[in-house]
Amino acid sequence: MRQTAIDILDRLIRDRADKDDRLTDLLRDPEAETAPAWFMHVPTCFNDALDIKQTPRVLVRKTKPVLAWTQGREFRFKGGDVLYDTPSGYQQWSEALRHILLCVQVSSAMDATSPPPPAERSAGTVAFHVLIPSRHRTRLTRSSNHILTQDAFIRFLISGEGLPKQQH
Repeated sequence: MRQTAIDILDRLIRDRADKDDRLTDLLRDPEAETAPAWFMHVPTCFNDALDIKQTPRVLVRKTKPVLAWTQGREFRFKGGDVLYDTPSGYQQWSEALRHILLCVQVSSAMDATSPPPPAERSAGTVAFHVLIPSRHRTRLTRSSNHILTQDAFIRFLISGEGLPKQQH
């Protein structure tokens, strides 16, 4: 499942497409609260950041459009977004701290955009902090700072790979 998401991400990044060309293959199930194969827990409230939306589609042997989940390539994580490595990170804080191993807090970002041709797609940027629990699990402490493209940030959320050396 993780590899499927990586393959879809690679296709989104690689393929040149019109702005309105959206895939029906999705990075994650937009209605499931978890994407179990992903490295980080990315709840459905981040569907928009992943450019997963319901859009009108004409299905085979149908004449009227129906709403269907589609995948775009205009990723938009924003400053203030916080993601944990576990769904337990969203529980009462004292309980959440018992389960969190890693937290990502976005400090600033620029959207990935697909302007009309002949302009090239911009992969955007995401500056973020990696936080880990303190020794006594009473708080999260900053472990490192990183800057990635939106594309590379999503790859990290899926696989846990691709963090560059620390940025200070």
